[in-house]
Amino acid sequence: MQFDSNLNRHFYSRKQLVGDRNSPGIIPLSFSTIYRLMLRGEFPRPVKLSANRVAWSAPLVDAWLASRETGKGNTPPQRRKQGSSLAG
Repeated sequence: MQFDSNLNRHFYSRKQLVGDRNSPGIIPLSFSTIYRLMLRGEFPRPVKLSANRVAWSAPLVDAWLASRETGKGNTPPQRRKQGSSLAG
């Protein structure tokens, strides 16, 4: 089986999505926020590539980003200021 050198153009790894302390990811959100968006159906779910590897479809993630840029999608959740609560 030959390795597809274009594989990294079709999928994003978790590190590519959210980055790490040394480099930013393509999505300016934490992974926990992305996970909550996935649970609500507002962000693409990952594809299982093997038993121990998942990745996100690059075209779906790119489309999600484009929808945010054009205002067609839901806006990311706002962070609450420390000390504030949901109760009035």
